[in-house]
Amino acid sequence: MSLLVKNCGWVVTQNPRREILTDSNIYVEDGVVVEVGRDTPTEADQIVDARGKLVMPGLINLHTHLAMTLLRGYADDMDLQTWLGEKIWPFEVNLKPEDVYWASLLGLCEMVRSGTTCFNDMYFYPEETAKAVKEAGLRAVICYAIIDMGSEEKAEEELVNAKKFLYNVSELGCDRVLPAIGPHAPYTCMRETLSKARELSESSNTMLHIHVSETRAEVDNLLREVGKRPVEYLSSIGFLDSRVVMAHGVWVTPREQEILAEKKVGVAHCPVSNMKLASGIAPIPEMLEKGVLVGLGTDGCASNNNLDMFEEMKIAALLHKCSSSDPKTLPAQKVLDMATIDGAKLCRTNSGSIEPGKKADLIVVDFMRVNTTPLHGKNNVVSHLVYACNGSNVETTIVDGKILMEQGKLTTLDENKIRRKCQEIAERLAGEAG
Repeated sequence: MSLLVKNCGWVVTQNPRREILTDSNIYVEDGVVVEVGRDTPTEADQIVDARGKLVMPGLINLHTHLAMTLLRGYADDMDLQTWLGEKIWPFEVNLKPEDVYWASLLGLCEMVRSGTTCFNDMYFYPEETAKAVKEAGLRAVICYAIIDMGSEEKAEEELVNAKKFLYNVSELGCDRVLPAIGPHAPYTCMRETLSKARELSESSNTMLHIHVSETRAEVDNLLREVGKRPVEYLSSIGFLDSRVVMAHGVWVTPREQEILAEKKVGVAHCPVSNMKLASGIAPIPEMLEKGVLVGLGTDGCASNNNLDMFEEMKIAALLHKCSSSDPKTLPAQKVLDMATIDGAKLCRTNSGSIEPGKKADLIVVDFMRVNTTPLHGKNNVVSHLVYACNGSNVETTIVDGKILMEQGKLTTLDENKIRRKCQEIAERLAGEAG
């Protein structure tokens, strides 16, 4: 199956030279980019006319809890522990597998509409999310979340279930869905559980995803318990290596940042969630300076309220400019890198840029809108993507060379049916939670 995206006004390639092409075409065969430029083939099985529009790699959401779309707006303006203990956990305790399936579909609709083509997820009933991803057509890393809360029996059960999950995802027969192991956090998993999770990740060659140093209280508690900060502790037990992507990293010291760089650990920066829960500001510029690879994530809709990665890019840039009192901090190009090519590296996917041999995960962005006018030439393009655009500027979304949305119309998902079903589920769960 071939695809031609023709007449592109702009192509933001995100290739090693960060080239921005004009008046170009993108030719795709069997889900892979074959040619980019003006002299590509002129015929294909499917043709998308991007005349006057901008084409770029799809955005990559490095940390989310997709099915928490059901909790959008349910628990706002609270501190983290009250938020979890009084609202989130009582709501989640009655979740059924089918609920997660429908809620995942709702999140996938939002991602397709706002230009996300790949994401890294951790939540309950991950097989249901994987099934939804296969049907919707996106690309994802789906983590089995391991939580033992100090129980050896629970830990053993979780590790057995994680192994089953790895097998079940392989049986899906979908190479767009990669399984991963997700020990939730150092404060919800015992040392032995973390070590066994690392061993399972190593033997299955899968990614490890974990929440680390999200709040000051989390750090203080671990210091009292083991005498080490979270990154130091994880390093001391041999948990950290290049397979690990840690979410948040708000309260990491300069020495911990050096450890992350030495161990080649990736970081998922979630500025909106961290700001909304008043968790703090992660030292991202300092991490980048030390050579830590950082991507961007929205976190779940309970602590962000949407999955719009364009919004996440803008806020990431503005937050660190403001906190450093330096407008040159975290420039637009670096933020775009975090949301595309750097996120792809951390998700271990061959996407994130538009160049021959890469997966054809592309979005068409309408620059002929009032919020992107005027355009002052090539030097203004990346600036507009980060500071002016939002998810509603996305017109067409393509993953693996297949069109998931064209001219604003979803092709793989029944959006109205999904919305109605999720409204019913959310009302039931809220009622059961009291």
